[in-house]
Amino acid sequence: MLVEKIQQILSSGCPAFVTNLIVELIRILTNILFSVFSVILSLEQKVRRNNYLGDSTESIQKQNVLHISVQTCLVSIIIPAFNVSDTITRCIDSVVKDMDSYSTKFEVIVVNDGSTDETSSVLEQYESIPYIKVYHKVNGGLSSARNYGIARSHGKYVYFLDSDDYLLPSALGQMLRGVASNADLIQFSFQRVQEDMKLLGVDRFMDQTYKDREIFDEPWSGYPWGKLIRTTLMMPYGFPEGYWFEDTVFPATVFPRTKIYVTASFVIQAYVDNPKGITRTSKFSPKTLDHVKVVRLLFKQQRELGIKRGNSENVFWQAHLSTKAYGRVRKLSKANKRKMLHEIHRLVGEYPGLFEDAPRSFRSAFLLRTINSENLLGWTLASMIG
Repeated sequence: MLVEKIQQILSSGCPAFVTNLIVELIRILTNILFSVFSVILSLEQKVRRNNYLGDSTESIQKQNVLHISVQTCLVSIIIPAFNVSDTITRCIDSVVKDMDSYSTKFEVIVVNDGSTDETSSVLEQYESIPYIKVYHKVNGGLSSARNYGIARSHGKYVYFLDSDDYLLPSALGQMLRGVASNADLIQFSFQRVQEDMKLLGVDRFMDQTYKDREIFDEPWSGYPWGKLIRTTLMMPYGFPEGYWFEDTVFPATVFPRTKIYVTASFVIQAYVDNPKGITRTSKFSPKTLDHVKVVRLLFKQQRELGIKRGNSENVFWQAHLSTKAYGRVRKLSKANKRKMLHEIHRLVGEYPGLFEDAPRSFRSAFLLRTINSENLLGWTLASMIG
């Protein structure tokens, strides 16, 4: 409309070729302006999306970046502690009793994460032991405490031991055998016990070494405890802070960088089944949306680290965004289920390779359609039959 009016005005007193030239220039300038405006809108939408997510690439760079300390021992055992005055003694003593002549090869790092009970007082009795380092910090959560310990560790490997769990006899000797294998990750067998230490069962692995194989094709555990981890594999981001399901860091950024993976049949520790743990209580909390949000953060870290997902990994993440995700929200309201599906929809839109670069099947094709259309009933069905 504007171009036509200008053309009418010019045609009354200008030669035709001048009029046509000016009109053409106006059209070109108009197209350029529209293109620039479209780019600005696109960038604005991207900024709004990242602000909504709250975990953009910029926020990743603002996380605590961990740096490698000088290695002065073989293994750093990291024990986060928060209001655990009733179990921390059993936990630390299980390490001390097994130390014998290993003290120069190990260090024990206890991180008191702002406890408000008697934990601080209990820890005082261990501060005089040379190989035990006790740190006190403001409460920041489990991931924060673990990262605090990693940043102050001096071991070639780290071993995470939760304060309500404990090592079994000969565990340290078995750890040294694991170190001797020079593997990147050593997964030990473990037992599950009740709070009264009554045995519930044993998760046992075969004695096996895997080299340059995708861990997703082999037996593995996603828990941080029960395994020796080459310290460099926890760099530079450590555990994601401020999220539930921080253990997702293992399939996201630890396993893909593991070249030599060892599983061991020796039962190294007791895992105490906690009825108040996140695994049990999360099924009733809207914070289960962290199940997807933490994956988005970790996928951005994968990009930063140059990690590319293989077929087995994409199949794993498909299950993570269906069967596992539905299990998280199964007991929540329909509104929360829809929020979970919406987060999954957005994630798959950002990372289409999760399906495009994975083996195709009727189930995966159906799952993708339900995610793209945000069809809650279809997604539920696909998740349940997964």
